[in-house]
Amino acid sequence: MEILKLQIEKKEFVVLPSVLARMGYKAFYINKHNENWARWHSTDATAQETYRTYLGRITARYINEFEASAQ
Repeated sequence: MEILKLQIEKKEFVVLPSVLARMGYKAFYINKHNENWARWHSTDATAQETYRTYLGRITARYINEFEASAQ
């Protein structure tokens, strides 16, 4: 598997060849950092907690609509 790194305006990005490779790498990264998935966003503990809170407020509207129509 070839991993490419792109550098755009002093930011470095990892480009993986497929969705499966991306999800596999994400799972590896989370396991490597003791199940701390918010570390993906930042290494600062305060920023991680803010990120967790932010993501916790996101709702999938299509799922809510699907569940409402099923009842």
